[in-house]
Amino acid sequence: MAKKAAVKSSPKCAVCKAEINDKIAKYVTDYEGQRYYFCSGNCMREFSGGPDTYVYD
Repeated sequence: MAKKAAVKSSPKCAVCKAEINDKIAKYVTDYEGQRYYFCSGNCMREFSGGPDTYVYD
């Protein structure tokens, strides 16, 4: 029986949860050792104003 290939899920915008193509992502930041992706500059600014609102354990 053939094994199924693992499907890599796309990252989501840390603010609005839109799917992001990480290969061409324009809005990216690192926070506390974790990389976060954003769909727009607005979402990235929103995150920067209070990242703990969007970061979950």
